[in-house]
Amino acid sequence: MIIDKFQDKFFSLSKDLFVIASKEGYFVELSASWQELLGWTDEELKSKPFIEFTHPDDRQLTAETLSTISQGLVHTEITNRYLTKDGKYVYLYWSSYLDQTENLIYAIARDVTQREQLRKAVTACTQSIPDQLLVLGKDGFLQYLNIDGIEHFSYRLQGKKTYWSNHFPEMIKESLFSHFEMALQQQRTFSFSYEHTEIGEETQYYQIRLSPLDENHVIIWLRNKTHDILAQMALEEQKLKSIQMAKMSSLGQMAAGIAHEMNTPLTLMVGHLSLLSKKLEKNPGVKNNLQDMEAAIERTIKIVKALRNFSFDDSEEPLSKISVVELIDETLSFCRERISFSKLKLVVETDQEFFVFGRPIELSQVLLNIINNAIDAVKLQSETDLNEQENWIRIRSQKKGETILIEVSDSGAGIEPRHRDNIFTPFFTTKKKGEGTGLGLSLSRDLARGLGGDLVLLPYEKTTFALILNQAH
Repeated sequence: MIIDKFQDKFFSLSKDLFVIASKEGYFVELSASWQELLGWTDEELKSKPFIEFTHPDDRQLTAETLSTISQGLVHTEITNRYLTKDGKYVYLYWSSYLDQTENLIYAIARDVTQREQLRKAVTACTQSIPDQLLVLGKDGFLQYLNIDGIEHFSYRLQGKKTYWSNHFPEMIKESLFSHFEMALQQQRTFSFSYEHTEIGEETQYYQIRLSPLDENHVIIWLRNKTHDILAQMALEEQKLKSIQMAKMSSLGQMAAGIAHEMNTPLTLMVGHLSLLSKKLEKNPGVKNNLQDMEAAIERTIKIVKALRNFSFDDSEEPLSKISVVELIDETLSFCRERISFSKLKLVVETDQEFFVFGRPIELSQVLLNIINNAIDAVKLQSETDLNEQENWIRIRSQKKGETILIEVSDSGAGIEPRHRDNIFTPFFTTKKKGEGTGLGLSLSRDLARGLGGDLVLLPYEKTTFALILNQAH
């Protein structure tokens, strides 16, 4: 009797929601807390199947749970939403079991509305974070992905486990495992960065942060830093371009002054040598020596003239009609001696005269950069390959549609396939540290495109760059 009274008091005074229900889905007995929470009277709650008080989206789950309990499952737990009399919904967390002797369901429900609202708020925050967010269990299985994570990994959690490391590139798995273990063991945050390039796509830059959620879970924050990195690289590139332009301007002024000072005495020397040659016509040996000297000085004058032209900033000048033969010849005047000193065979194939639209100085700068790169590549090959072989650089021009291609090839080792997609990327270089800034080809391509053309790497075994320009008729 005392126990019965105690149960009655406990049933009526508890803030938890006690209930006895039939296997058919009707409430049989309810504690007083039900009316206090929902606003419905006992009679109203008992008058129809309790599933009609649940939220439409929760009715399938509720019906399946009722069916499972009715089949004799001892204990089950779910969360669903119940309608209040004023038209709102509250979240109830249920714990229930079936008394098979009486065929009645005994259940306790607890109001977890605040907890669910907080959980939704936290979820909304994580979904709005512009990072990929993953929650991992200690066993290494993926527990949670936010929206950006689902989009990034093209995956949706559907109740089945997936091992987290399968979602990352093979190259960083060792780092991931070690940082994952350290985050769990030391209970503090670790981070590292990496870059990844899919076939046919641009390089992406990422930062990973691993933070312990508790002793059994780790949160991974994956942020795509590509936009920030590229913006920083563009800023650095522009800064270096400005410095380079300032250097070129200073060098140009100095070169122009030197060329001016040298031109007058060289011209005077040519004149005197010509007079001496006429006076010494009867002495063939001396005359030949004088003619050689005259030729050398004439070549020096040509180099000085090219240097004076090269130092001139023609970036604001309109495009003009330029002879490809003259362009190649004037550019080679700056590097013939280097080619000869490096014992390279120079092959120039310009059998047909072509004309292109451009600015002479800018085109010469592009062509000179490609030729110098070719010289460097062949020299490096000859230093590493002890087998004697003929080293060469070939320059040729050809017509393709309405464009003219000036191709520069060399006998070097060639560019590795893994580097070909990045060869024009600012700051990327295959040269040794201190031997190149990684801006030469990038700047050269910019100049070519600024003239309405392009600079491309052709898919040949031997390295071949093609300067593509619009033909001038």
